[in-house]
Amino acid sequence: MIMHIVLNHIKICKLKEMNWRIIVFVVSLVVITSLGRVFAPIPNFTPLGAVALLGGAIFTRKWMAFFVPILALWLSNLFLNNLIYQASYDGFVLFGDSFLSVAVCMILIAIIGRKFVKPGSVKSLLGSAIAASLMFYLVTNFAVWMSGTMYPTSFFGLLLSYFAGLPFLLNSILGDLFYSLVLFGASYYVFGLQPSLSSSSKL
Repeated sequence: MIMHIVLNHIKICKLKEMNWRIIVFVVSLVVITSLGRVFAPIPNFTPLGAVALLGGAIFTRKWMAFFVPILALWLSNLFLNNLIYQASYDGFVLFGDSFLSVAVCMILIAIIGRKFVKPGSVKSLLGSAIAASLMFYLVTNFAVWMSGTMYPTSFFGLLLSYFAGLPFLLNSILGDLFYSLVLFGASYYVFGLQPSLSSSSKL
């Protein structure tokens, strides 16, 4: 009886510790995403792709792997659109024009992180980061073309959209490589998390 109570107490303590670890981890991602977007040294040099990769690689539950990066995107959007860039909008902005296309990117990049980032493999991480940049480039520029507000809705207009986005592609690659190394390294050394087949090192 006493042993049963002790074991239950240990399980509850571990559950509370895990819940707090998840909360701190998610809040950290939101803060890093917001600050990284505000203080980006060059356009598109942001943590967005790396956060989605990390979510896909770290979280064992699929819904969390997709939900947490999108949550980080949405909350950082709220902060940026309504505080930093509020002069550019009329009233409160809940989502923004590009939210849907970027959210789709986050899900696709999370899938890349889930499938291709291997434990202890810097090569797989860097390759996945580059793939994330290419995914972001292809999806967001396609969405801009589909909107019909900047380019003709023709094949030539699509080519123009992708051509105009090329200068930002290199910035995205550099940002995703940098933040992937930083975030995956911090996740391991600060939270003890890594892409692994073992659930003990994941959330």
